Amino acid sequence: MLDLQRLFNDFENLTNLLRKRGISKENLILVKQKLVKQRELTKVINNQRQKRNLLSQGERGQENAEKVKKIKEEIVLLEKQLSELEKGLNNLTSQLPNFPAPGTPNNEEGNRIIDNTKYQHNIEHNLIHEAILKNNRWRKKHTPFW
Repeated sequence: MLDLQRLFNDFENLTNLLRKRGISKENLILVKQKLVKQRELTKVINNQRQKRNLLSQGERGQENAEKVKKIKEEIVLLEKQLSELEKGLNNLTSQLPNFPAPGTPNNEEGNRIIDNTKYQHNIEHNLIHEAILKNNRWRKKHTPFW
């Protein structure tokens, strides 16, 4: 999962790292703007819910019924906007590659051969296919089942 908080905390460094993976700064700015809008919309929705709850409680709950109804309608509209925004945001973030770890070397310093080992194994056997099958049947017959 992507740590989208890095878009706020370490934007310039993240931009440089993702540029090497083909992601432009403009794309990251667009994602960041949508994240800001999502936070703002969520805050407004929560404030409206709190306002609705305060109005519907207590002795004056019946008197405030009309106000509560209007607030509920506003909340429904805001939640639809938030849902559409989150769909677009998920679409954008699904196109982003994983963020590289902080210690990941870039191509200039990290692409080098560390160890070069050659393996030479000459395995020879004189088993033929029928002998392998016969050996396998013998094992199945004499292997205890537990």
